[in-house]
Amino acid sequence: MPKRVDSGTGSAERATPFEELVAELGAAFLYADRGITSEPRADHAAYLASWLKVLKGAKRAIFSAAAHAQRAADYHNGLQGQVAENGKEHDARLGLSAAQVAGLKQQAGTALQEMFGAVGAGDPAQSSWWTRAITPDLPIVSQLYPRWADLLAAGRNPSERAALDVTDRIRAPVMHVSTWHDFFQASAFKAFGRLQAARGDQKLLVLDGTHYDIDEPDLWPMKPMFAWFDHWLKGEPNGANAWPTVQYVLAGQPEGPLRRSPVWPPAGTASKTFTLSVPQRALAIDPAAPVPTLGGSHLTVSSGMEDQTPLLQRADVVELQGGALPAAALMLGTAEAKLTVLEADRGDIVVKLVDRQPDGQVRLLREVVVAVAGAGTVRMSFAPLAYGFEAGSSPGLVVAGASMPAYRLDLPALAGTVRLGGATLRLPKAAE
Repeated sequence: MPKRVDSGTGSAERATPFEELVAELGAAFLYADRGITSEPRADHAAYLASWLKVLKGAKRAIFSAAAHAQRAADYHNGLQGQVAENGKEHDARLGLSAAQVAGLKQQAGTALQEMFGAVGAGDPAQSSWWTRAITPDLPIVSQLYPRWADLLAAGRNPSERAALDVTDRIRAPVMHVSTWHDFFQASAFKAFGRLQAARGDQKLLVLDGTHYDIDEPDLWPMKPMFAWFDHWLKGEPNGANAWPTVQYVLAGQPEGPLRRSPVWPPAGTASKTFTLSVPQRALAIDPAAPVPTLGGSHLTVSSGMEDQTPLLQRADVVELQGGALPAAALMLGTAEAKLTVLEADRGDIVVKLVDRQPDGQVRLLREVVVAVAGAGTVRMSFAPLAYGFEAGSSPGLVVAGASMPAYRLDLPALAGTVRLGGATLRLPKAAE
């Protein structure tokens, strides 16, 4: 619990068993409200033994615990009512009948089950929903979640997307939490940067992992939530406002030290530019056989720093290598790259920032979709990253004709030959 519950026994050492008693009684009250039954377990006896110590020492403790539990259950039930009212208000604004809303929600549930089932089976492309679920004209999206449909319809139009951005309306201190390979990581950095510049009371915590790893208790080197809310909502002087502005671990090192900085990127970071070797062969792209997604920052398809070696033998994938690093180094910030395109049709390619490691693995660090339109120079920026390169590893790029199903619908069909003439990679690099 975020705040100690007074048991009325006068004994601090009895606080934890008393709080457990309050929590269990509250759960029992909520179970009863909803007609849920539970089965006894062997470890229940240990809990009962600890509670009996409290009850023997203070005969009225059970009544105090029950009172606390009832207040908590009433509060929870009140929140449930508010959530239900908010849901009804949302549904009413859609202008659909209750039967239509129920049907759309059932379709959405079926789509999610099918998509996650395909992911669990190891082949997301087998789900037909991957080709439809993120299109703005799909009824599940356009009718049930119209604002999400607006965002999808805006596509790459900067002015339309800016009109949907509500970041500048936020008037509160926010602790932005993400992981390095979360689908929303870049957005977390953007929101933190804008609000910190405007307000100066924001915090950023970045952990290692993908979107769903954030739910793993062992991932967190610290548990800031209760203290953060206690300070800002209850006024408790616990020092949460004085925490380091930015805290992060290095990508790929979940058990590494939690690093701290007053700014992002950290001070002392200098850029270093690498000239990359470009293979003589061109990419031969066939839209009917797209490059499969292998790692990255995604929600329900392959995510993380996957080895790209299995893709390098394809005709529609090339690797652009830099020289081996003489010593270990840190990348702290946003990498940038420049490609010279000698020949290409109009369409999109996927450019990946990689680390060719001494053992031969080609680790994916970042990727971005880039539009090409014939010969010319293409510049790109990758999402922020904190990463440690080993001595002997080589920063570089992998260029692919697609990444399916992660970007399947975002990619205008690009077919034929793409020939590259040169490339440079600029890394925000700090000495280890």
